[in-house]
Amino acid sequence: MHNGDLKYLAFSVKDNASLPFDFESDFDGNDITATLPDGIDLTKLKPMFKTSTGKLYLNGKEIKSGTAVDFSKTVKLSADKKNEYTVNLSKINTGIPSLCITTQNYEIINSKTEKKNCNMFLAGGDTKNGNYAMPKGKIVKGKGTVKNRGWSSWYTYPKKSYTLKLKDNITMLGLPAGKEWVLAANYNDVTIIRNAVAAQMAYNMGMEFVMDIRFVDLWVNGNYNGSYQLIEKIEVDKNRVNITKFKENLAPDKVGYLLEINGHNNPEEWGKFTHGKDADRPSKWKKINNYTTYDPISGDIFFTAKKSGRIFNINKPSDSKLMKLSENKRNKYIDYIYNYLNAFENAVYSDNYTKASKYMDMTSLAKWYCINEMASNNDSQLHCSCYMYKDVGKKMKMGPLWDFDGGYGNYIYANEQNQHLPFLDKHAWFEHLLKMPQFKAEVKKVWNNARSKIGALDGEIVKLGNIVKNAQELNYELWDLTDTLGYIYPQYYSYDEQINYMRRYVKSRTSYMDRKVVSW
Repeated sequence: MHNGDLKYLAFSVKDNASLPFDFESDFDGNDITATLPDGIDLTKLKPMFKTSTGKLYLNGKEIKSGTAVDFSKTVKLSADKKNEYTVNLSKINTGIPSLCITTQNYEIINSKTEKKNCNMFLAGGDTKNGNYAMPKGKIVKGKGTVKNRGWSSWYTYPKKSYTLKLKDNITMLGLPAGKEWVLAANYNDVTIIRNAVAAQMAYNMGMEFVMDIRFVDLWVNGNYNGSYQLIEKIEVDKNRVNITKFKENLAPDKVGYLLEINGHNNPEEWGKFTHGKDADRPSKWKKINNYTTYDPISGDIFFTAKKSGRIFNINKPSDSKLMKLSENKRNKYIDYIYNYLNAFENAVYSDNYTKASKYMDMTSLAKWYCINEMASNNDSQLHCSCYMYKDVGKKMKMGPLWDFDGGYGNYIYANEQNQHLPFLDKHAWFEHLLKMPQFKAEVKKVWNNARSKIGALDGEIVKLGNIVKNAQELNYELWDLTDTLGYIYPQYYSYDEQINYMRRYVKSRTSYMDRKVVSW
């Protein structure tokens, strides 16, 4: 570089409290650029720089490192009053907000178990999108930890999902305050909106607890990472699943329980469905009584139900709290929920509605059935991501809903794309429940009560598709789905075609549900 050249131009969080991360500008000859998240105030940025002369000029006036400059427009800089540099700092503005995760010392996030300390920054978006954007000029910040999460998104797909745990309860994008949040990649859902449509369906059906969703452009350690869904994590909390929290001085029937059907804790899935990764994981599991297993790596405590053979995780009370107890005391809590669940299944498999309804809130189960049957949701055949909860003195209830990226005709594994065939009716509980006139009557009632709202789903799909249309275009420039389209059903290469396929699917599936339920 010849005498007088500008050697670098950078910006630090230390000098600029409004920035989510440090960044250094890119040089292309005398053109200097940087691409940043939406919502950052560029009008008073303080740059750091180095020149051959030790001086830098803005409009002929010398400036120092740390001098505030308005970079919201093109800036002309010179290092020797001769060589001029054109600086353009731009922001990615797709209409949805930018959420930035920046780890301490910019450590790579590469583990489902190892948490990294991080800062969180949320800002930007088009305010006409309401709660899908931040108010103009508003920034939300927080500190916490981050780690990877998921099964397919971890073992199969290049685009990873994350769990964000903040130190403080924070309200984001109109959602109730919370500490734990999921950043779901939804790599294989080309529409990006299937989970959000399912959440709307849950509202339509009147589910008690709904984990709501917002769309964000995610930045990880200063790099754009694509469009994600910010989702309320399923947790026992007054703003999430509001049931009685565990305290070890409480009797087993005086605490709340949160269960998850998790077929991934079948030893046969490790290695085979993880592409060889973690194949030795089952060898590290520990039996903590004659029917319950503990995975010390994931923290899962799980058992297999006697009738259905499904694997149930005890998510709450948490493993950290249960494993601190003596073996005898811990087993009292595990025995309570294990026996309760098996008593319910015994009643179901004996086709006894009266007994089954003593253990399960059948209205909640009917709603859960309608939503998953409508979506032909891949996981809902009681394989994984199926949640239920029980509070003190109350029956078990189904929910919250989770993981619908394979729903609404997106997969081909279990005939999900066929809009006119039953999906759940021959699987596990439902094969027996649908022999019971009382359960069918309950399904009919909840379907008919919600029918007018279900009819409005088409408008919701159009609205959500419009909100994320620009974001998905940028997302798929980064994450090429050409290969993925080989094993998901709607092999359309334009976003509009994907959205229209989903609209046709919902319309057709709704008609099928109407015919089916009327016959009951």
